[in-house]
Amino acid sequence: PGLLRNYSQAQTVKRMGERGENFAALVNTITSDLDSKSRYLDWLRMLTPAEVEDVGVLSGALGEPLVFMRERGHNYPAPVLSDGTLRFAAITAAFFQPDMPHIITLEEIENGIHPTRLRLLVELLKSQSGSMRQVVATTHSPVVLAWLKEEDYTSTFFCMRNHDTGDSDIRPLSEVPRFLELVKMKQPIG
Repeated sequence: PGLLRNYSQAQTVKRMGERGENFAALVNTITSDLDSKSRYLDWLRMLTPAEVEDVGVLSGALGEPLVFMRERGHNYPAPVLSDGTLRFAAITAAFFQPDMPHIITLEEIENGIHPTRLRLLVELLKSQSGSMRQVVATTHSPVVLAWLKEEDYTSTFFCMRNHDTGDSDIRPLSEVPRFLELVKMKQPIG
């Protein structure tokens, strides 16, 4: 979130930096196209708990862009927005990049996200992954896992350290011993 609160060095970019650098420049790119802006705003309105009326960029002293969101007629610049709102806005913006990467990686998707919106974020990630891009997201939240459907079990992986060898053991949920049996018994996935 710290990087997302900053002014961008460029006016527009086709791809955000790996840690959110040039977020404001990407939002400037997205909002310059009315169709992209409308679709981006639709996702923001679903994903943020506040009433987002608009999103765009303000200009700094040297014309550098800074993200703002309008709620109830007031513009709120990025430095005063919550970490969760900024994370949502940046994750959503990542799917509107003109130069879309083939892999999008998100660490601990539940961090800073309002619990009532987390499920929508999971649905966004699932809907945006496909043949042209791969979305890799990590979580420690059993709640996130509970929202998975059976068809997700082959593409959702359980990672655990092997205490005997020190290696990481990574396997699809569908291959975790007794997992499917326990789920069918209505046991919580977590």
